[in-house]
Amino acid sequence: MALADDPKAFILRMFQMEKNEGRGEHCQVFPDGTAPLHLPLNGGELVFGVYKTKYYFTEHALIIARAAGPERIDWLQVAGCSSRHGDGSRQARLTMLDGTVTEIDLREIVKGHSGRISQLIHGMIERWGAPGGTGMPLLTVEQFLAQARDAYAFAPNLEPHPSLAEIGRHLLDLRGRDGVAQVLLADAGAGEGELAIDRLVIVASIPADHFEPLATRLGASGIVPADPNTLRLVGPLASGMSVWEILWD
Repeated sequence: MALADDPKAFILRMFQMEKNEGRGEHCQVFPDGTAPLHLPLNGGELVFGVYKTKYYFTEHALIIARAAGPERIDWLQVAGCSSRHGDGSRQARLTMLDGTVTEIDLREIVKGHSGRISQLIHGMIERWGAPGGTGMPLLTVEQFLAQARDAYAFAPNLEPHPSLAEIGRHLLDLRGRDGVAQVLLADAGAGEGELAIDRLVIVASIPADHFEPLATRLGASGIVPADPNTLRLVGPLASGMSVWEILWD
């Protein structure tokens, strides 16, 4: 069983890792749970971890101590999240099932890729959130080409770097292949600046090895089956379709 499948164990493990990485002064851990009277807890609900005396974690919700009073965010009510763990975002914009949006200031909890409280929040949303996904919505080829200011909007760390015209030609050729239903692009920048495409997402009825020559030409680091979060962002698939990701480091 994956750790995130056991919310209590996941909370306790991430807090322990946060403490092990030198940020124990910010962590309060309650292995048997606690029920602070000032929090909007459901009957029998318990808090297992508190970060910076502001972020309270239960198996069912994150409760944030705000100036206006505690805000409860039920994991099952989160339909989408603008960020992914480790993507450099300053804010996480959470869209709820009722259409409301709330923000979490990730600068308070993220310390590079080792921010385990960020990993906990994003992991709980990915496992227990409503159908949707973390990260910005995937872009179509047309959306990418319309928004890209220069070639480095695509695989910004790649050198030597192809021109934007060459990238566009490859993307359009890929989308026109037999067996390819969709070509989408994932923005690692989370909407906080210029585009930073680090993944191509291909929905197709043909196997991954058909895309290896293109991946080589574009200097990709690999082709893998789409992870569960990407599948949630793509949405329902037609019969016989698979989803592949071409990745750049």
